[in-house]
Amino acid sequence: MALTSWLLAHVLVMVASPIVTLSSGDISPLKKGNTLFSLMFHLVHFFLFWQRQFKKVSIPGAGRWTGHVYRLREITYFKPPTQDRSFAVKTDITENKTAFLLCSRGYFISNLSVRFGSRVHLQSDSTAVRLYGLRDLPIYITGDSTGILRDKDGMYRTQDFPSPQDKNGMYHTQNSSSPRYYPVGTGCDPVLRCLGHQACIFKPSLKLCGLDPQPDLRKQLEVRYVCTADATTDTLTYERHQRERTREVLHISVTEMDHGLDIIQWNTPAENDIFSVMCPGPKQSGFERYYGVCDDEPPPPEKVVSDLWKVLGRVPSEACRDELLQVYCAYHYNIHGGCVPALVTSQVDKDGVMFYNDVVLPRKGRRPDERKHREVLAHPHVSLIPARMAFALLVHNNPEAVVSNSTTLVYQL
Repeated sequence: MALTSWLLAHVLVMVASPIVTLSSGDISPLKKGNTLFSLMFHLVHFFLFWQRQFKKVSIPGAGRWTGHVYRLREITYFKPPTQDRSFAVKTDITENKTAFLLCSRGYFISNLSVRFGSRVHLQSDSTAVRLYGLRDLPIYITGDSTGILRDKDGMYRTQDFPSPQDKNGMYHTQNSSSPRYYPVGTGCDPVLRCLGHQACIFKPSLKLCGLDPQPDLRKQLEVRYVCTADATTDTLTYERHQRERTREVLHISVTEMDHGLDIIQWNTPAENDIFSVMCPGPKQSGFERYYGVCDDEPPPPEKVVSDLWKVLGRVPSEACRDELLQVYCAYHYNIHGGCVPALVTSQVDKDGVMFYNDVVLPRKGRRPDERKHREVLAHPHVSLIPARMAFALLVHNNPEAVVSNSTTLVYQL
């Protein structure tokens, strides 16, 4: 009603005024007395103005987005695609391919919609897509926990994992009598945990989603989400731990246990630990950690972040993230391998000779107990048990020295 009254008053003023002055200054002034033309011009100007305003409205009451939708590949961390306080993003992720949802700096994932199924089914499904917010979801998604449990029947329970594994490699779970929750019904509910975070990493799979909606067909996850400016959290009824998510990157992982129990865990490194990384220049602090010939210019921070954030966001250990960054920077200081990070050197003498440590050379001593390995080899379904392969590459310009050194190391172990 107020909008209608404002429009009517605006039109009456234009009709009554034979001369119209434009405040923008980028369009030629209208001729005196051309009232009809000026009225049409202002109506068009008014329509375009309010169209831009409506695009800034994040989520109407129906939970649908009404403005422009960007593709995920158009989103970068350092520069948002628009100056609006909200923008929408869409992407489709093939089953078992890692997804990397990203909002630009100063934004977070405020609303999210996911659908899991075959491409044909998703295209033929005419059901309206609903964009969920934190206030729309049950506690097992929105609560302050480090993970959730999914029972064999698809029901969820909240779970904290202060120490994911004990010394025997076994997970601890709470009493099975803890409250159970029905799934929301998106087809892949754990992904809804991305809500509130600056970025989110996960792999849509049958194991993560917990069901196979169309057996024997290749599935994909259809994702639509809204990025909203961090400042808007002051106007939202978020709890403290939910506000803190806006400064975090979320990595979702799942472990399948016995008796049909799935453990879904959240790892949340700080946004600055992932997106504020850089390779120091020769005169900057941290450059002294590199040895050898490190003459090339370091890549700009935007490239470092673009190359590394999808890896760093999946590494829970801060020490490991630092080692990855060191290796990356050393390579860019000298792409021929002449620059060495401190993590692989134990000392450098006054003549510049480097002594490598046990990160690159194996430690002497007893090998791990092989009994468990032999048990795995004797298993009747050994071909179905996942395995990790490790190898070492030793490079030298003297083949005889390589053979001699390698033989000595083998006999010393």
